[in-house]
Amino acid sequence: MQTIHTKDDTLINARAISKSFGHNEVLKGVDFDVQPGEVHALLGENGAGKTTLLRILSGRYQPTAGCIEINGEEFSYLTPVQAQSLGIEIVPQLVELVDDLPIADNIFLGRWPTRGFWINRAEMHYRSEKVLTQVGVELDPQTMVRDLTYVEKQMVEIARINQFEPRVIILDEPTAALSVREIEILFEMVDRLRQRGIGFVFVTHFLNEAARMSDRLTILRDGVVATSGPVEKFSIQDMIRHMVGDITELYSDHSGLSDEVVLALQKTSTDLIHNFNLQLRAGEIVGLAAPKGEGVSEYLRALCRLSGKLNSGEVFIKGNPVRLRSPAHAHRCGLGYLSEDRHQWGLIPGRSVRENTSISTLQKLVTRLGLDLSGERKMVAELIDNFQINTPGMEADIQILSGGNQQKVLVARLFNARLSVYILDDPTFGVDVKSKAQVHRLIAEEASRGAGVILHSSDLDELLQMCDRILLIQQGRVAHEFKRGEVSLARLEELHAS
Repeated sequence: MQTIHTKDDTLINARAISKSFGHNEVLKGVDFDVQPGEVHALLGENGAGKTTLLRILSGRYQPTAGCIEINGEEFSYLTPVQAQSLGIEIVPQLVELVDDLPIADNIFLGRWPTRGFWINRAEMHYRSEKVLTQVGVELDPQTMVRDLTYVEKQMVEIARINQFEPRVIILDEPTAALSVREIEILFEMVDRLRQRGIGFVFVTHFLNEAARMSDRLTILRDGVVATSGPVEKFSIQDMIRHMVGDITELYSDHSGLSDEVVLALQKTSTDLIHNFNLQLRAGEIVGLAAPKGEGVSEYLRALCRLSGKLNSGEVFIKGNPVRLRSPAHAHRCGLGYLSEDRHQWGLIPGRSVRENTSISTLQKLVTRLGLDLSGERKMVAELIDNFQINTPGMEADIQILSGGNQQKVLVARLFNARLSVYILDDPTFGVDVKSKAQVHRLIAEEASRGAGVILHSSDLDELLQMCDRILLIQQGRVAHEFKRGEVSLARLEELHAS
């Protein structure tokens, strides 16, 4: 039975919030509130205004107009210190802990209990155990943070926050890097805390998680509230429609599967993956599913020689044995790679959209007189149009683009090379619904052209939608193989978590 809240129950109430950066109005009269013990999902595609609203609620930004009401008191804006003192805490997408310190030191970082001039470690250990127990975490406070899993780091961050008796906790993309089992652990913790009356703001691109975890949702679109209400009133398709409109035209199935083997892997191994064999056919999309920590991303980087190398095994591209020496050599042999971490392995920071898009195919534009600059600009303009990259211009800095558009730049760069094999490692990680659908369409088009695709994804639903076959890897080996239609999402999640 749903609890009826009065105005006096409200933990935080932001009214008519607007925010402009110069002439760019990012938020336009947004209303948003959080009730005790509820999870309020904040949804919207990249650029909708979610991050700006979170930063206003947590005191990082000052609104241009509007007010924030907490405990019956109105504020035109909050500072970070005020927000924390009023019980507003945020768990960022990238957890901000110190890896080289124990859990206890991180929990009390900057606020260590002292005895005279010295840190009182006995007191700190006792109080750390207490706050960890309160959030249901069984960890030794002396464990080094670097030895924790990602979900354990999130729990330590929440335990750190919990000592300040928060009223509202903002979770910014908390499940993006988690396995299915780790997501369950996080949700169990949220349930325990909400029973104490703590309210949550839940920001996510995973709409099925929003539907499952939230009591209420608010969807932002172009800086305004597109809709808001109890979560049970919205189907997943309703959420998508309010976020981005009709995207059915963006979905594209692939065809043209042939018997030609474009990539063969025979008894290939790394430290964590053992005797991996695969025959990838032209036009085929093969999905790799694996729990976090199985080493699949490391294996794929080693295969493409981006980082490390295979310990053993043979690689054949279109029937020819190859011993890849570098990513550039792999590219020349017809093998392309897209990393799950676009910032570390993909983007060239400080460079333009044009430079980031064209860099892998510049050799084709070199003439006896040097680089054909007009040809480069024409090619990039066509790619921006074909891949629907939203940018102020091709000379804009790549870092000002949204995550989804940055990812489309990398996809455009890769697919423009027209290679035989593509290895895509979580290609839609951290992008919004519309960009995700657009990337799916582009992958399908490359497969229909005759390319073979290996798709490793943390999104099991994505694998079911896109792949002709799915290989489930556990303990370094292929534990299960499914053809399209042979396994349900529920069964795949069950096997993935086992």
